[in-house]
Amino acid sequence: MIPYSAKKSLIYKEMFDEKRTYFFDMKQKKFLHNIDTLYYVVKVKTDWLYDPNAIYFKDLLQAYQNKAFSTPDMLPVFTSEDLDGKAVPKAEWMMNGVAASKIYRYDLQQPDKFAVFIAPSTPNENTPEIIVQLRSQYLWLEGEKQAILKSLADVEDLLNCFGLEILEVKENRIDYAYHTNYIQNPTKYFKHENINKMQQSRFSRGSIEFSFRNQWETETDYLTLGRKKSNNLFFRIYDKTKEVIQQGYKQFFIKLWYMEKLISYFDMYCIEKAFLNPSADNYKYLDVARLEFYLEHGKNEEYRGMIRELLSQPSRDYESIIALAD
Repeated sequence: MIPYSAKKSLIYKEMFDEKRTYFFDMKQKKFLHNIDTLYYVVKVKTDWLYDPNAIYFKDLLQAYQNKAFSTPDMLPVFTSEDLDGKAVPKAEWMMNGVAASKIYRYDLQQPDKFAVFIAPSTPNENTPEIIVQLRSQYLWLEGEKQAILKSLADVEDLLNCFGLEILEVKENRIDYAYHTNYIQNPTKYFKHENINKMQQSRFSRGSIEFSFRNQWETETDYLTLGRKKSNNLFFRIYDKTKEVIQQGYKQFFIKLWYMEKLISYFDMYCIEKAFLNPSADNYKYLDVARLEFYLEHGKNEEYRGMIRELLSQPSRDYESIIALAD
């Protein structure tokens, strides 16, 4: 289905039906859901403080971390040279020199897949020695079942190389994500006076964040129910497109959204342009990209000339850019 906003645009009227469908077709009111982040904990079957194998493993981790502190990139670890003839893990592991937390100081990673946080000591015997965090990209592209099984197999293999065994594995935290194009205008959809009528829960508090789009308009960016520190359950709705562009990561979502038809080719074009723009206000580049799209595919030479003149200015006049794009 082609959105009404596209149908009323100038460029839509200039195109043949085939191109209209190619550039603007999408599935409206669609939801795409998955587990976005998953933590599980690993309890090791040994005396973590005094077992010689555990001590050797932690001493090696400390040596790697000391070395990683002085390197700008993550450090490859557990190589055959380092282990001096001992069994080498099947997977490739990297070490981050920054301590993960006060308890879990060692940060091992398989980039874009998962991170393994390891404690040199634990406050009590019930505290797990290892926490595993599965990354969003791994969970979305691999599926949660395979991501859990493959990561656990790699952790088990790593521990086995040092004569250590797993006693117990438990889930620790799960973030469920629901991506949707159902809400096109969060500012209108989440009117302050309607929020309580629209929700049914045991939450007693919430928050809303907004930004100033121009001199007159605001955009609702972020809505939460509950508090991170005080609730086991925390609910939030936010503009994922803005996060991907501004944070400069998880760009795999852009292609995934397009393949699942949550966004059109035109949307993908603009989001990718903004994502690749290195400026501090790269989210605003979405409106520049709308004009660039018309330069590539539009036919009205008067408008094309206006676009070239506007985009050639040394500083961006975003209010004029938005007005012309609209």
